[in-house]
Amino acid sequence: MLLGSREEFGIELFLEEDLTPPSAMWGRMRVWVEDHSFGDFDNPHCALYPAYDKFSDLIKNIDELYESDFINLDPDECYRRVDESIYGKYVDDELVDSEFEQYSDKYTKHDFLTNWGEMFDLTIKPFIFRQEKDHMIVFQPDPWSGKVKTYRCSVEVFLKVVRQFKSWFEENSKELET
Repeated sequence: MLLGSREEFGIELFLEEDLTPPSAMWGRMRVWVEDHSFGDFDNPHCALYPAYDKFSDLIKNIDELYESDFINLDPDECYRRVDESIYGKYVDDELVDSEFEQYSDKYTKHDFLTNWGEMFDLTIKPFIFRQEKDHMIVFQPDPWSGKVKTYRCSVEVFLKVVRQFKSWFEENSKELET
């Protein structure tokens, strides 16, 4: 099942067919932004609750995803600042001091899909921002060039699809409780 679209923003879902109540929600999931997929849809029996929980937090705090500090920065610099603030700076596989460590509490909210379930384990860390009033931006480095790519969708579509996912999750979760 695809909520939304691959072309703008979508969440593709599959609930494992062999689940019997009582059971947690196990399935497959991937996220689409501008025809780019995040997640391994072939990975079966992944926990779906972490993604439900994190998406719930994102839409509750969507206005906080806007960062005026980043307005004039290119995607590579935005990505580097958030990555170093959350995960640290590495030089030759050694953790070194970063000028952005002090911002880890502030920028953690931009972490997107990392530790959201097994289906995202092999996904190169994406970060999410709100741009202006009407767009969401996801930054992710290209695995070959290292250059940060930018994927956009409207806030309206993002919220609509995430709310559909939450409803789908809650409805199916109730069926699996009893």
